[in-house]
Amino acid sequence: MKVTAIKQARFVALFDIDELIPSGLISMSTVVPAIANRFGFQTTKTPRNDDKPDESKGFEFFDGIWDGTPVQRLAIFNDGIILETRVSTSKSREILVESMKWAEGELGIQATSDFLRRPRFVSVLAFQSDAQIFGHSLAINNAAQAMSEAMASVTGKERKYSGIRIDIDFDRSGDKEPVSSFTIQTLALEPFEFSRYYSQAPLPTEQHIALLEKYESDVLGQ
Repeated sequence: MKVTAIKQARFVALFDIDELIPSGLISMSTVVPAIANRFGFQTTKTPRNDDKPDESKGFEFFDGIWDGTPVQRLAIFNDGIILETRVSTSKSREILVESMKWAEGELGIQATSDFLRRPRFVSVLAFQSDAQIFGHSLAINNAAQAMSEAMASVTGKERKYSGIRIDIDFDRSGDKEPVSSFTIQTLALEPFEFSRYYSQAPLPTEQHIALLEKYESDVLGQ
């Protein structure tokens, strides 16, 4: 398996954002421009209500850089902080930790060591495989062949059908936490025979890749 692109590496630290300013003596009107300047963000988004800034809805920054690493997005909400790169979730975490230390010294916030106590991840990547990722199931292959034949009789044109996506998720009936599913799907606009895929998982990038490698190995083993 070869990873061809890291499309998103999101690290999320869930915590009460007010913990950063327990005294209440630091204004976001000072924090926001300082963050934008330090990262060199090209775009800053401040939600508004009745044409006035609405800090309760958070702040978002886009297209910046931190010590040589591009940062696609930084978002500060009441219940946590999101930082996204296209390197790895571990790099995104590292930048968030470093930027917190910078903010302590420059802005006076108080980032306690346990602000990382509830981490969440989103890893999105593209990869190429030596395995026919969706070709290992006899039932799916039979259904695809039947579809090819049936649709040829309907439209008069032969087309190759195949499984194109799998989703693995938890039982959400009693658990409403917004955690993404594990997904593999054929990369859009790529012919099936090129074996190029897109995958998303709520995991650190390294664990996501390891899971895909194990899945590929199991498919090849069949």
